[in-house]
Amino acid sequence: MYIDALSRGMSKRDALDYAGYSKNSAAARIENQSVKSAIARVVRQRAPAHKIAARIAEGLDATETKFFQKDGKITDTAECVNYGERRAYAELAARLGYEDEENKDTGGSIKLVIETIGFSGKITAKTE
Repeated sequence: MYIDALSRGMSKRDALDYAGYSKNSAAARIENQSVKSAIARVVRQRAPAHKIAARIAEGLDATETKFFQKDGKITDTAECVNYGERRAYAELAARLGYEDEENKDTGGSIKLVIETIGFSGKITAKTE
């Protein structure tokens, strides 16, 4: 019941209550390895890897619409690169274990060196 409650979006505290555990029960005592494995199976079923990868790829190309107004009326819009979102998605991809296909057999990684950040917001970088 605890896993079911978590899979429906309940907080850990609400899931404990839903499953009939006392409010003094610590989630750490309940979340043993078998429960963690069951939660991981539910996540893989409901959010398969290909879907997560697709959303990360979309996030790497994130843009935002800027609205310009005068006297309370929108006069123009502009589609701009959303560097903050792109950075966050790149960080997420790296945390999830991004692996460079060319270095796959060596288990290599990508080292990104930021060379400059100009006033225009343009970032130039190289990989090593």
